[in-house]
Amino acid sequence: MDVTGVGLSSVMHAAGLNSGKLVGEVEAADLSAMLSAKAGGAAVLDELTADRDLDAFMLFSSGAGTWGSGGLSAYAAANAYLDALCDSRRGRGLVASSVAWGLWAGIGMAASEGGDRLLHYGMEGIDAERGMRALGQVLDAGEGSIAVAGFDWAQFVPTYTLHRPSPLLSALSEVREILAAEAESSVSADTSELAARLSVMPVGDQRQVLTDLVRSNAAAVLGHDAAADVLPQRAFKDLGFDSVGAVELRNRLSAAAGVRLPSTMVFDYPNAAVLAEYIRGELVDIGGATDGADQGDAVLADLDRLAAALESIEGGADVRQDITERMQTMLSRWLRSSGSNESGPGATGRQAITGQLDEASADEVLAFINKELGGSR
Repeated sequence: MDVTGVGLSSVMHAAGLNSGKLVGEVEAADLSAMLSAKAGGAAVLDELTADRDLDAFMLFSSGAGTWGSGGLSAYAAANAYLDALCDSRRGRGLVASSVAWGLWAGIGMAASEGGDRLLHYGMEGIDAERGMRALGQVLDAGEGSIAVAGFDWAQFVPTYTLHRPSPLLSALSEVREILAAEAESSVSADTSELAARLSVMPVGDQRQVLTDLVRSNAAAVLGHDAAADVLPQRAFKDLGFDSVGAVELRNRLSAAAGVRLPSTMVFDYPNAAVLAEYIRGELVDIGGATDGADQGDAVLADLDRLAAALESIEGGADVRQDITERMQTMLSRWLRSSGSNESGPGATGRQAITGQLDEASADEVLAFINKELGGSR
């Protein structure tokens, strides 16, 4: 189609539609609307211009289809189609470029709550001048599919790789350095002021100080007014922690404790009480006990952590049966070993208890531990 004698020389497809839904929430209508705006429009433009000698066929894609973005599942699929269409056109000998844009600064979809969320993840906004300069460079070089984005790697990498490694990013030298630092064990209790304070406290006071520390920092990350809003036994996932919050809490507690804590700690230690006990283990030497009483304290501390972890497991979880069987086996062995050199009524009583444990539920086994071994002290 010619307009006033000027032929069509370039096509730019920059249509977009925002849809913030997880994969499990996306319905057929959501996917249809998203694909119509991004993929459908691009497909029509490709079909209508396939016989034209164009200077450029530019597709505005998104990083959501390249490295992914939480809550943008349908959007990611639509943009992945644009990248694939670019490769298809180039394979047919046609001109095409597809830019997987990162976060533009304060415009378009970035000027919303979703944009603020990406900034918290560690993405950096692309200002208009730099973005247009990058676009010109892509066109001048005749690039195919390419990503243009800004990152604060120190913030982005721990958040992005919290649940699983990223082969895509691990090839970058900056990312490798951060991942190596994350993997290092850098416990420095000798130089930790908090460790020095704890070393002169009774065990109970140590736990209270650290639990308060975790609760206050967790409350700050979640935007609560007081630590009281974070109950010690309430699971972090139920409080609303996501990957960004988990990394922020890790950074806060690492600074306060003077040790490097893992970014996965919110998921490995599911509530404030359990996490506090883990941090206590990093700061206080509870593994070098030399007499029975100290060894008993260490075991009882482990039982406290176990009790807190069990309370965070949902009632209908399949794993409860596996845990119950494991606890029954451990407790039966403990009772047998405790009574192995004894005979008479006491030994008979232990045998009876061992038999009862074979039929006990997880809650009943835990209650027995608390009663007989002192876990509820």
